[in-house]
Amino acid sequence: MRVHIFLLLLLALHACQKTEVPSSNKSKTSPPKVLLIGIDGCRPDALKLANTPNLDNLISVGAFNPQAQTCARTVSGPSWMSILTGVWPETHGVLDNSFEGYVGKPASHFLTRIEEFNPSYRTASITEWAPLSNLARPGADFVAAPKSTTEVANLAISELRANQPNVMFLHFDEVDHAGHSAGYGTNIPNYIQAIEHVDSEIGRVLDAMENLDDWLILATTDHGGTGTSHGKDIPLHRTVFLLASGNYKGGPKRWRRYAEVVDIVPTIFRHLKIPLKPEWNLTGVSLGMSGPNRPQPYTKSFIQTFDNSEASIEMVPINDGDYYLSKTEIPWEIFDLFFLRSSKEIEADGISGPSKSVFPVDRGYGHDGYPALGMTFNSAQHFCEWLSKETGREYRLPTEWEWMAGAKGARNGWSKSNSDGRPHPSGKLPAERNGLFDIVGNLAEWATDSSGKGVVCGGSFQDATISPQSRDRYDRSWQARDPQWPKSSWWMSDCGWVGIRVLCGSP
Repeated sequence: MRVHIFLLLLLALHACQKTEVPSSNKSKTSPPKVLLIGIDGCRPDALKLANTPNLDNLISVGAFNPQAQTCARTVSGPSWMSILTGVWPETHGVLDNSFEGYVGKPASHFLTRIEEFNPSYRTASITEWAPLSNLARPGADFVAAPKSTTEVANLAISELRANQPNVMFLHFDEVDHAGHSAGYGTNIPNYIQAIEHVDSEIGRVLDAMENLDDWLILATTDHGGTGTSHGKDIPLHRTVFLLASGNYKGGPKRWRRYAEVVDIVPTIFRHLKIPLKPEWNLTGVSLGMSGPNRPQPYTKSFIQTFDNSEASIEMVPINDGDYYLSKTEIPWEIFDLFFLRSSKEIEADGISGPSKSVFPVDRGYGHDGYPALGMTFNSAQHFCEWLSKETGREYRLPTEWEWMAGAKGARNGWSKSNSDGRPHPSGKLPAERNGLFDIVGNLAEWATDSSGKGVVCGGSFQDATISPQSRDRYDRSWQARDPQWPKSSWWMSDCGWVGIRVLCGSP
C-alpha cells in the first residue's frame, strides 16, 4: 500500500512539473514591438479640436508634442523621407514628390535597417500613398498600397492576426485629401471629419492588437497647410505633432522641447535596442533624451522695455514656455509709440503706420492704462512688425490655436453684465491661472486664422457671453461711419471693442 502511495506521489509530482513548463515559457519577455502611424497633412490644432477618442486615449498615457517641426520643404516627399530615414533632405536627397535624388543606402528606410539588424523581425508597411510602399522594399516583409483609409486598417488588422509583426508602419492619406479639396484648418468641417474618420480606423487597428502593453505606438504627420495647399516654410505648414504611447524601453517617455520629425527613427531604434552607427548620420534625438546645443526652456515671464519710454510689456509663458503672450492687452502707452511716430521715424524704420484718425482713437473711454482699441487687422500686423524691429525680438499676433491655448479655462472678464458698457483698465479683474488678464472679455483680440486672415477672439465688454470659443470676423459695419473711400486700412470707426495681445516665440 505504501508503495502504491509513493508511486502515485511521484506521478503527481511529475505531472505538476510538466504542466509548469509552458507557464514558464509564457512568462518570457515578449520582443519589443513598434507601430508607427502617419496621418498625412494633419494639423495639430485641428487634431486637438476634432473628436478623436482613440488618439486621445493614447495621448492621455503618452508623450505628446504639438509644436514639433518638419523640414522646411513642407511637401510629402521630403517630409516623409525625413520621418522614415531620420535625416533631413540635404542628406537623403529627396526634394519633391518625384523622389528623384534619393541617395539610397546612406539614408536607408528604417525598416531596411531593422531587417539588417534582425532578419527574424516581421515588418510591414501599409501606405495609402503608393510612393511610400516602393521605398519600403526590400526591407519590409509585407508591403501594400491600398487606396483608402478603411483598406489600410483592414490590411493592418489582417497582418496583425495572421503574422503578428514586430514593426508596422501605417500611412493614412484621407486628411491631406480633405485639406487639398476643402481646406486645411480648424473651421473646415470636411477636414475635421476626415481626422475623425482616420481616428475611428486607428481604433479598429488598436482593437486588433493582442496586447497593447507590448507595443510602442508612435504617431505623426508630414506637414500642415493653409487654404488648400502647403509647401511654404511657415509655422502653419512646418508645425506638426509627435505622439509616443504604450511601452517604451528606451527611457523616460518625454519628447524634447524642440522635437523634430527626425526624432522618430532614433526612438524606434532605441526601443528595439538597435545600436546607432556613426555612418548613419542620424539627425534626431530619441524619446527621453535631451537635444544637443538646445537652450533649456525658459518658463518665467520676461519684461519688454523700450529705450525711449518708461512703458513696458510683461510677457507670460504659455505651455511651459513654448511661446509667450503679453500679460495684458496692449495699452495705449505702447501703441502710441508706434502710432505717434514722426515722419522721420517712419522713414527711418521703413514701417508704415496709422494715419491721424478722423475721430478720437480712444473713444473717450480713457487713455493711459487703458487697452488700445479700434485698429484694423492690417494695423495690428504692422504694429507687430514695428515692435519686432524696435526690440530685436520677433513679435506677431497669435494664431487662433495659440490664442485658444492661452485662453483655456479663462473665466474672468468684462462683459455686458459687469462692464457698464465700456472697456476697463488692464488688471482690474483677477488674472487667469496662467497669469493673463482679460484674455476673455474687455476687448476682443485679433488673431490669425488658418487661412492667414484676421479673426477676433474672446468676446468684449459689450457681449452677453464671453469665452475662449467666442469669435467674430470683420464686417463692413465696423467702418460704417468712416467718410473715406476706400475705407481706412488702419482704423475702424465703429468698432471700439477690438484690441491686440502679442506673441513672442522666445525671450
